Amino acid sequence: MRIGMRHALLFGIMAAGVIGTLAVQAQQTHLPAAGETELSLTYTASHSNFVPGDNFWMKGGDVELVMHVPAGFAGVASISGGHAGPGVDGVPLSLVSTVFGPRYTWVFRGKKRDVSLFGQGLVGITQGFGSMFPTAGGVVTSTSGLAIQTGGGIDVGLSPHWAVRAGEVQWLRTELPNATTNVQNVLKVGAGIVFRFKPVK
Repeated sequence: MRIGMRHALLFGIMAAGVIGTLAVQAQQTHLPAAGETELSLTYTASHSNFVPGDNFWMKGGDVELVMHVPAGFAGVASISGGHAGPGVDGVPLSLVSTVFGPRYTWVFRGKKRDVSLFGQGLVGITQGFGSMFPTAGGVVTSTSGLAIQTGGGIDVGLSPHWAVRAGEVQWLRTELPNATTNVQNVLKVGAGIVFRFKPVK
């Protein structure tokens, strides 16, 4: 737990440094080209309170497909997964969430790099399995429910065709049975790579 919090703090400091350094170099703000597509692969660490009072970290990753449309907006499809081994209660947990929704992106053109800042709001479903979920009919080992995810991130372009996701922070709310509120809140932090596909002219 202490190690995980230190990693999250270090991640936040590094992300702030990247924003500050590259924003100073930025010359103008642009919008992504309509029709541009992105595929991102992100490693994530997630801090969850799946059962109130029981906080733990999950490790996993996200795959996102983004299609840009005019005026800086884009459509996003995201699949994310996470796993935590047996904790103090001896119960493991695996989650897979599939969410969709809009994104807005600002692009800052620097002397050597472009920096993209984005924010998004997504909704879909989450599937929990390989664990124990108390329901009115008894305990089940897999279940599904509503998923809502919101947050943003920073991409640093290294070429016209790919970028580094220097940092991403997302809040994920899931609604799976847990014998109390049946609501879970998950803070996700991550980094990864982004492949860019330019529109054909």
